[in-house]
Amino acid sequence: MRRSARTLLAVAVLATGLAITPTARANFAAPSWWNGTCDSNHWNSVASSKGWHGAGAHALGASYLGVAVCGPRPSVDGAPDVRWSKSGWGEYEWECVELTMRFMALAYGVNAYNANGNNVVRNYSTSDGGGLVRINNGTTGKAPRPGDIVSFDNASDPPGHAVVVATSNVDPSGNGSVTVLSQNDTNDGWRTLAVHAWKLAGFGSFVPYGWLHDPAGRGGGGGGTTNHPPIGAITSAKGSSGHNVDVRGWTIDPDTPKKSTNVVMFVSGNLPAPFKIRVAGVANVYRADVARKHPNAGPLHGYDLNTTIRRAQRVQVRVFAFDTTDGSRKYIGTTYVKVP
Repeated sequence: MRRSARTLLAVAVLATGLAITPTARANFAAPSWWNGTCDSNHWNSVASSKGWHGAGAHALGASYLGVAVCGPRPSVDGAPDVRWSKSGWGEYEWECVELTMRFMALAYGVNAYNANGNNVVRNYSTSDGGGLVRINNGTTGKAPRPGDIVSFDNASDPPGHAVVVATSNVDPSGNGSVTVLSQNDTNDGWRTLAVHAWKLAGFGSFVPYGWLHDPAGRGGGGGGTTNHPPIGAITSAKGSSGHNVDVRGWTIDPDTPKKSTNVVMFVSGNLPAPFKIRVAGVANVYRADVARKHPNAGPLHGYDLNTTIRRAQRVQVRVFAFDTTDGSRKYIGTTYVKVP
């Protein structure tokens, strides 16, 4: 069902990301080895010679960066195997592997290699070109991004499946969904898959184990690793006798949810003259409520910052957290405190 020439694997393209819209870029040109839309002139001639009397080669509807999902589908429509005319390792049109190999060739310059759908990710080597990296499914802070190639195992269908990611809507906690291009699968070539706690879900008996990602972002999903700013809140702020200011809250960096985050508080007032006090700390106080809301992060994300000012007055308090990836300061919140 999911094979290419010489039982190569079939791959589909998934749309993914962390609330990521594909980076704007021009569509890729049609493959140089195609003769007609979806290689129709070549495919129709060869299919006819094999006794095929069904529909000719055509686009099913799903497309990403100009790369279309084509049919008729070998597994569903019974279309014959037609090997593409591209030199080098051969792929059968319109198996899932052909889609992924075609996308990787156009987007990343990858040379086709021996694989079934379940091994597109496993069998990739840097010697195949493209400079892609493997990411294991369930890796914290990593969700499939537009342009990524995902492979699926299937115990009852050993050749497995593969897709190309087109869009992604995954929140900082690793929950959401991705949309993928899936050839030799659905009627229109689209499929949407859930993501929960950074783990991409499968469909039917197909289980995804990982994907190939381009650090340079040539497939529209952005380069480098996914980076998300810290999230958090101020949950209490009060003044007490002796001109004390005490501010409590929590913060988590979604990219390193188990790691306590550095924080800083700025207290500003006007008496006896305009002033600003800086108080730094670490958000490592136990917060069971935070753990319940963000179970993948754990409880050690609370902060308790305090300082003393010279005179009673109403002060402004602003809290920031530091991104664990790039060290930048991210705004958490502002509040005002009446200090006796």
